Amino acid sequence: MKKYQGIYKILFLLVLLPFVAWHLAIQKTVELHEKCQEQQQMLTQLPDVKESVSANHTTTSGQALISNGKILQLIHDSLSVYHVDVIGFTPKKIDSEKEYTLYNGELLLSGNYIGLVEVINAIEQLNLPIKIRSADFSYNKQKKEYGKAVRLALVLQQIESAS
Repeated sequence: MKKYQGIYKILFLLVLLPFVAWHLAIQKTVELHEKCQEQQQMLTQLPDVKESVSANHTTTSGQALISNGKILQLIHDSLSVYHVDVIGFTPKKIDSEKEYTLYNGELLLSGNYIGLVEVINAIEQLNLPIKIRSADFSYNKQKKEYGKAVRLALVLQQIESAS
């Protein structure tokens, strides 16, 4: 029996080594490769969706929302639902080139913190051609008893076309 002990060990390693290597290293790599192939196939089937989204965005990019204050009308319902007050709105023309004009709009809001965050979420959910450039929260101790202790200075930006 001792005579064949080395041969048994070699046969055991020849059988066990591929099994261990598969489970410890190669199996996860193969699974990731298959998932990558599936995702690439899905991406090749989705160019129609990308084109329709970009076409929809270009049609709404010309709407003037900041320069004429129309953004306030669009978010009026959200403001009343979350008990947020508008303190002020200031549109500013930043730059213009050919038929395009860049506008910033500083929107000052007052309310509780959760309500202000919900208003930001509502603006993002509208999918408007507006970017939120900054959101600056501040706390006013004097207005604490009225529930309007937190102020939000929200800077919105939009490129408007003249046509």
